[in-house]
Amino acid sequence: MTQTTTEHEDMQTNFTRLDVRVSGLETALTSLVSEVKSLASTFNTSQRTNWPLLITAGGMFCTLAVGVWYVIDLKSQTALMPVLIQNAISTKEREENRNNLSKIEDILVREVSSRSSGFAALQQQTVEAETQHRMRDAVSNIQYDNLMSHIRQLYVLTKTPPPDSPSYHPSIGREINTPIPNN
Repeated sequence: MTQTTTEHEDMQTNFTRLDVRVSGLETALTSLVSEVKSLASTFNTSQRTNWPLLITAGGMFCTLAVGVWYVIDLKSQTALMPVLIQNAISTKEREENRNNLSKIEDILVREVSSRSSGFAALQQQTVEAETQHRMRDAVSNIQYDNLMSHIRQLYVLTKTPPPDSPSYHPSIGREINTPIPNN
């Protein structure tokens, strides 16, 4: 924080110096304009063409144009400097935020991929356990059907009517016709 405050104070000092220089140039420009006006009045009073005066006036005009251009440039730099400083600071902050977001994204990608692989393994184990359970159900139901078949044969031999029931194992409670999901 102190480094930023020191930099800010240095920039303020530079702005003050620049403003003094621009003010000095404005004063010099005003005096130059008054001199050009006096030369113009002298030129109007003479009867013959004064070439050295014309050449001097042309040089002064070029110097004046360059000076005005320089003053305008300094004024625009002075006006834009706070905006440029704020832009530089916000650019640095945006870069830091981008770096932080990149780090967070990397961590999230690693976490999601590790958890996804864990979920896939759990899902596979669940499918295997369900398949084994259904196989035990099927074997139990086949054994029950065999037992019921033998009991029916006994009923036929004893000439009594057998009970009418589907293939159902009472202790497990599942019917054999239930499809096994394909995952």
